[in-house]
Amino acid sequence: IALMMVPVASAGVWTQMEDALSNIEIFPDVTTDHANHLSITWMADEGTIEGYPDGTFQPDGLVNRAELMKMIVSGAEEPDSDVYNNCFPDVTDEWFAPYVCYAYENGMIDGYPDGTFQPGNNVNRAEALKIILNGALAEERWPDPSEYELSLELPVDIDEDSWYIGYARFAIAKE
Repeated sequence: IALMMVPVASAGVWTQMEDALSNIEIFPDVTTDHANHLSITWMADEGTIEGYPDGTFQPDGLVNRAELMKMIVSGAEEPDSDVYNNCFPDVTDEWFAPYVCYAYENGMIDGYPDGTFQPGNNVNRAEALKIILNGALAEERWPDPSEYELSLELPVDIDEDSWYIGYARFAIAKE
């Protein structure tokens, strides 16, 4: 699996992006003084994000599971809707089906225990972390935590017995 995330730009490339995009407003609700203006503008320019039918991006809104899959998968590839569809009972041929089914077939997501994906559910931090890390790591997905990872202090809202503890430890260790 190729890296599914938007590549991190080097300092020189980022400076060029800032110069080129700093005064562009693609979405009326993402003004040039918004904290994430440059990232959002660049992703829109690259075709990774499109915004909503009314022309807005809603940068401070919640993201649902279908939207997250679109952003992650389309950062690397545009999956064929004739190939990637019908992977969950609630993901058949909707606009998001190719992204969800591509991610499913490439091991980025599993869905819920009841066999559904629930694309309209807002994605929580733990789910987003798992999906993003599964998309970013190609071969060795989740080795046993290192002694260093085990020694790190966890944020107070992360339970040591949670299903996502390995993802959290890995992300914390990698900052």
